[in-house]
Amino acid sequence: MFKRNYKGRIFFGILAFLILVGILGTPIAALPYYVMEPGSAEDVAPFVKVDEKPAKHGEGTFYLTTVGVGKATVLDWIWAQYSHELELIPEKEMFVNVRDDEEYQRQQKENMLESQNAALVAAFREAKKPLQVDYLGVEVFSVRKENGLQVGDLITAIDKQSILRKEDLFTYLEKKKIGDRVKVTFQRTNTKDPIEKEIALADVAEPQEGQKRAGLGIYPLTRERVRTTPSVKIEAGEIGGPSAGLMFTLEVYDQLTEGDLTHSMKIAGTGTMNSEGKVGQIGGIQYKVRAADKKGAEIFFAPKDQLPTDENEKIAIQAAKEIKTKMKIVPVATVQEALQYLQSQEKSSQKAG
Repeated sequence: MFKRNYKGRIFFGILAFLILVGILGTPIAALPYYVMEPGSAEDVAPFVKVDEKPAKHGEGTFYLTTVGVGKATVLDWIWAQYSHELELIPEKEMFVNVRDDEEYQRQQKENMLESQNAALVAAFREAKKPLQVDYLGVEVFSVRKENGLQVGDLITAIDKQSILRKEDLFTYLEKKKIGDRVKVTFQRTNTKDPIEKEIALADVAEPQEGQKRAGLGIYPLTRERVRTTPSVKIEAGEIGGPSAGLMFTLEVYDQLTEGDLTHSMKIAGTGTMNSEGKVGQIGGIQYKVRAADKKGAEIFFAPKDQLPTDENEKIAIQAAKEIKTKMKIVPVATVQEALQYLQSQEKSSQKAG
């Protein structure tokens, strides 16, 4: 009599399943996609360290929100065909302004540092606390066109004209033509004296710009030092990118001022921040809405749509409808608008009482 070995079949079935999952879950170099999905909602308070005892405030929480990004696996590709929680991004779109994943990660860290400085400036100005901003020059983050400059060079002047911010650089070069020669003054790491080098301007326009544009052929970063009283440090660990700017600003302001800014609510959000307090558009906001909802947030600040190309507000509202959340989407264009909204919540609760 033949006796079927059911235990053996079960064993080999499980083994085959595990092998299949291992294959599908492994990044494959030939798959030219990255996957974007909901990340997390992180309490901002532990990232902000005030040198003196923070002002007393309520029991609520400000949350920054993140997007999960990683190299796509075959399993990701399959799941993305059926799920609204995953999006496949072509590799060439991920690295529009950077060369590879390593440079992308480095850029994200630099963007985070720039965002933190802007948050400090905006928050201290709103709180009317002392601060000083020293612009040190324009650092070469990466070189796109070979021109004699190196990563880490700090540009301080062009044609003897002071260049301390990347905005200064853009303003000076916008009047120049491709092929024009300029004298760039910069400081190089481990050199004592400034270096002056003549550089011919190249076409640095991206394909989507539709017209030529003269430039040095570098990716520039403004290098600055922000000094505040009291001293404040923002340390976000492995989180990168500029999109936490608004939430950092609100948390710093909350710790500098008396009163219950959160009104004991869970408040999440996203948006870049500049030193004037303006909130800018970001990527992947639909996934941040989902991350905030899972955390139980009651309010979600989203960058307000102002230009024809802006769509953060529209996408955030649509995402909230899709997941049927009770969380309120609040579009803001400035940190002042966010503060006014939160202050109006206090007035509403006082009126109701």
